[in-house]
Amino acid sequence: MNILYHPEVFTILKKWLEMISDGSDWEAKSILNRAADIHPLLVSFLERNHFHEVWRASCGTIATPMLFSSNSMCGSTALKL
Repeated sequence: MNILYHPEVFTILKKWLEMISDGSDWEAKSILNRAADIHPLLVSFLERNHFHEVWRASCGTIATPMLFSSNSMCGSTALKL
């Protein structure tokens, strides 16, 4: 089965990963506010996928932004945005 994604998805994903990897702001609410600047639908996608709970659980176990980005919502689920 071939799956094609709209090219804009990759731009959104790139911006999301850049935002997360800078590690400057680790509060879920602030991240969601910044996500709205990336794309209006990104916030609803993150909320639908329980970002607050995932973030809260991840913050206690992931030491660096780079580790988070490799474990975050960046797989096939994120591409369904």
